[in-house]
Amino acid sequence: ILHPDITVKQVYLKEYQEEFISNYEVMRWDNQEVYDQMLAACKEKGVEVLQALPADPWLFGDFTVQFFNTKPHREKKVGENENAVGTKLTVRSYSAFLAADINNIVGTEDEIAPEIGRVDILKLGHHGYTFSTTKKFVETLSPKISIVTNDRPASRVNGNSLLALLDAGSAIYTTGEHDGVIANLTGETIVLTENIHN
Repeated sequence: ILHPDITVKQVYLKEYQEEFISNYEVMRWDNQEVYDQMLAACKEKGVEVLQALPADPWLFGDFTVQFFNTKPHREKKVGENENAVGTKLTVRSYSAFLAADINNIVGTEDEIAPEIGRVDILKLGHHGYTFSTTKKFVETLSPKISIVTNDRPASRVNGNSLLALLDAGSAIYTTGEHDGVIANLTGETIVLTENIHN
């Protein structure tokens, strides 16, 4: 649910093609139904759907936005997480990478990490589960702050990811432990607000 003062005019939605998705996922989750519902909702509201996602940076207010992993994996059947789109946000000297559900099963993190470069904030891929946020990925991005969207404590983040983040000196916050986390990049420093649901 969006704030009533926010009007959505365009939606970036990577094309979903079930024939390229692993049989396990097709049977376990009905991604096609959810995708079709999203398209129908956009059509009903008159929202333009953009499926050719730009790979080049673009401006959105004060932010520079850049999408990563914009081309769908079609070389073999994969899980839909392999097609997740990561977003880098940059404002002045600060940057954050929101990794969505990206993992490294087919080498996505290895491919995009050098293009992303160092960031101040990393929202871990796939809630900090196994196969995402590899040591190499963390070493390349070297985040000062890492945020995990999960109800698990930080100590239960995928062990390899946790060690890599600790080695990088990254402060780790989980949304479950901290009752939500907002990172504000608009001032002279990064300000984190916790307990946003109280």
